[in-house]
Amino acid sequence: LWEARGYWARYRVEVSGVAGDCLLVAQPTIRLRGDHAAAHRHLRYWQERCWPLLLRMFELAKPDCVASIHRGPDDPAPRDPLPLPIDPYHSLAVPLCVLLLSGDRTHAMALAELARDESVFLIRQPPKDGVAWRIMVLHWLRLLRGERDRVLWSDFDGLSEKHMANEFRLYYPLAPLIAKGDVEGFKAQLVVCEADFRKRGRSKKSDDLDLWGYGKIGQVSSIDLWGTALCRLAAWSGMPIDIDTELYPKAFHRD
Repeated sequence: LWEARGYWARYRVEVSGVAGDCLLVAQPTIRLRGDHAAAHRHLRYWQERCWPLLLRMFELAKPDCVASIHRGPDDPAPRDPLPLPIDPYHSLAVPLCVLLLSGDRTHAMALAELARDESVFLIRQPPKDGVAWRIMVLHWLRLLRGERDRVLWSDFDGLSEKHMANEFRLYYPLAPLIAKGDVEGFKAQLVVCEADFRKRGRSKKSDDLDLWGYGKIGQVSSIDLWGTALCRLAAWSGMPIDIDTELYPKAFHRD
């Protein structure tokens, strides 16, 4: 139905939205109940539910793919003439976080291979901070492929403050530090990220369960998702990151 009507963006919404739901349930499961096994089951649900949609999303992003889509004579004209390119942040960041936290290296590597052709990520008018977000996600994918020489802090050179001024900017240096194998630098930057995470508890942005720890309830029911996912990337890259705290639980980043 989505394809016949040209609702290409529905794949992105479903793939990323279900991943966010899995994270929203998994976090309090481990923070409030300490049930690692149940938390991992919640995360693994995403692979069962959305992996086929992710594969189709990449298929639709290929040039001229729309020409091969079957459309019946009575189907309405497509809403969009062509599938929209994939936005790495809005489409892939949260699913990739799920794969890293669940320790699903098979699917994480498969996603990195799907994303090897980065031409599918070209978008016409990114949001002002979307450029930095996209660099962050591409860094993660390149680390998974072992392309350390393509994960550089200098990739952010030339971006203005408006491009970097978002709540996750403190995590941007972590992937380049992993690429350099700088264990002490990684740990030091993670301390900065943790301090910033703690500040979110004072925010009025949320008064319920929250993915990123905003508000009083979000603060006691969440872990530092980005930081923990990057700990997993560091571990898979061979760095001895021996951390096990309430915000960076070892069960989510060490095999």
